[in-house]
Amino acid sequence: MECVLCGNVDVSRLVVDKYGQSQRYGLCDDCDRAVFGVISAEPLWHRPRGCGLCGDQPRFALPEIDYILKKGESVSELEYDITIETFELCLDHATSILGLSLNVGQQEPLP
Repeated sequence: MECVLCGNVDVSRLVVDKYGQSQRYGLCDDCDRAVFGVISAEPLWHRPRGCGLCGDQPRFALPEIDYILKKGESVSELEYDITIETFELCLDHATSILGLSLNVGQQEPLP
């Protein structure tokens, strides 16, 4: 898995679509700090609920990766937790900052 911004293969966060629990994207430490500064690591009470930048309905969670198992060049297993403390982004911020594009349906996020 590569960083969605720079292509670095050493990612420390996932970008998880809360509607489908897909984790196609990652974010490396350098890009995380360059784009979000300390905001993504701040406790929940230091930032808005919902999107960590504006408070809108979050579409993507950016959990830290707890465990990665690699087979050769590819990731075969990874472990992460999405909790109330996990940094999240709304669709507008994910598309404008991370450059993500997708077709948004009328689905509800998974619990």
